[in-house]
Amino acid sequence: MKLYSFFILIHLILIQQVSHSQNLTGMWLVEKVQVGDEQMTPVSKWFEFHEDGTYESGNGWLQNTIGTWSYDQETQEFSATNKLGIKDEGEPFKIEVSDETMVWSRLEEGSNVKIHLQQIQSIPPSYTDLLPGLWKLTESSLPSEPITSGSLASLKHIFIRWDRIYRATDQDKNSKTGYWHVNGHRPELTLLPHQADTPAESWRIQVSEKELELTGISDSNKDLVKKFARIHEFPK
Repeated sequence: MKLYSFFILIHLILIQQVSHSQNLTGMWLVEKVQVGDEQMTPVSKWFEFHEDGTYESGNGWLQNTIGTWSYDQETQEFSATNKLGIKDEGEPFKIEVSDETMVWSRLEEGSNVKIHLQQIQSIPPSYTDLLPGLWKLTESSLPSEPITSGSLASLKHIFIRWDRIYRATDQDKNSKTGYWHVNGHRPELTLLPHQADTPAESWRIQVSEKELELTGISDSNKDLVKKFARIHEFPK
């Protein structure tokens, strides 16, 4: 009986270890997405899975998905439904889980897809979350090529609003307004002016809570670098 009890105890311990290693609940950040030989990692993509089989996901501070999830312990297959989205026609993901990392893999349209995730405790902001606010120009380096007339190269401060509207003001206090958009996979900001005489421009961005750097990547602002500091009052 003692030997039998010992084996029962070992069996229970192993079950607990397997259950723990396959625990998907909690918050996970997508660190890398591989599609064949390409990387297509979304910006600050996260998932939070709950024990009741529901989940939410989003990008940075923007939640954009709710749904349900399921995991087959025997086959190690994972699937999820998005209540607000398009039905996923792909096969379930095969899952590999450790204490703090997870890998999803499956075949999509002939390409091997692997999604690498890291467990996190809180949602990290994306550069889209850090952009809104008032920014004052602190430094500007001109490119070797002349700037296209009508571009935003002469702006001195820019107010980026949460509702995707911006207002850029130049050294003569003339203002231009428009829409702003951030690429979902790359740190690129595009400004789409309301004014017909001003071209749309894209910039590569680096941003923190206090500093913003824009590097021109359009023909109209190519290689122009503008650095800003966050301020909390409009300049007089």
